Amino acid sequence: MVAPRPIRPELKPSSRKGVIVLLTLCILLLFGVLLALTSFDLPLNPDTNQQLLTFASLSALIFVLFLALTFVLVRNVLKLFAERRLGVLGSKFRTRLVVASLLLSFLPVIGMFFFAYVLMNRSIDKWFSTPVEEVRRDTATMASLLSQYAAQNARAEAKSIADSAETQRAFEGRNFSGVVEEFRHHEATLQGGFAVALDNGDAEASFGAPVPWSSLRAKIPTGKLSESPQSFTWSQTEYILGSAAVGSHGLILVAMPLPKNFSGSLVRHHLVGPVSFQARDPSGSGAGRGHAGNFPWPA
Repeated sequence: MVAPRPIRPELKPSSRKGVIVLLTLCILLLFGVLLALTSFDLPLNPDTNQQLLTFASLSALIFVLFLALTFVLVRNVLKLFAERRLGVLGSKFRTRLVVASLLLSFLPVIGMFFFAYVLMNRSIDKWFSTPVEEVRRDTATMASLLSQYAAQNARAEAKSIADSAETQRAFEGRNFSGVVEEFRHHEATLQGGFAVALDNGDAEASFGAPVPWSSLRAKIPTGKLSESPQSFTWSQTEYILGSAAVGSHGLILVAMPLPKNFSGSLVRHHLVGPVSFQARDPSGSGAGRGHAGNFPWPA
């Protein structure tokens, strides 16, 4: 005679409600903890060795559980594969259940990954492209202001020398020793640059020039100085040129040095285009290489 199956005592409605409420509170508490851990920047700085050991133990436990679950999953998959090969009853249904469970587990993760990937790419592009463009425009504006300031200084220095009484008398009397004295008076304001007094295109006096005018003549476009600011590079030193007329045939040319690698930095950061004109020293030596052309004004 078969023994009767034990009858489980049914829970009262009040007990069921209590269990449901308790489970609901536990789930809400768990979600609250997860939200706090993922939404706020909570520092994880253990103060004692005991806390450090606790965190290390939890990390090791999580890693061991992950390995165990991976092992169980692989074991079940291999077992189902073997049962399918042997034709065990119900193996197809169990395989479908396992595959459906894996899809339910991985599809949301894959979807969230691609969604976050696309969202972050678009967000980063929108967040950071505008500030970078603004910084680039501001940098170009600052470079333009610096270029204009240097050109105005060179032009003002040349005009100051050209308008002086000593320079006027020197060009009228064809005695340019007074121009050299005037150049010396402006040595501090030339800021390490040089000045040349030209009469009908020929140098009559110079001060601080790195090489004689015969070597500089082909590199400096004197005919374009009145159109726009010009730059000139000699021996890795870049100058901004300014000029002022003296009488009908005279010209005072002033070259003031710019910061080192000024134009190269602008071109390298795509703030300006390359210098439009380049000239090489006829001797072919690298030290005597120079170029001149329109000054690279930022766009």
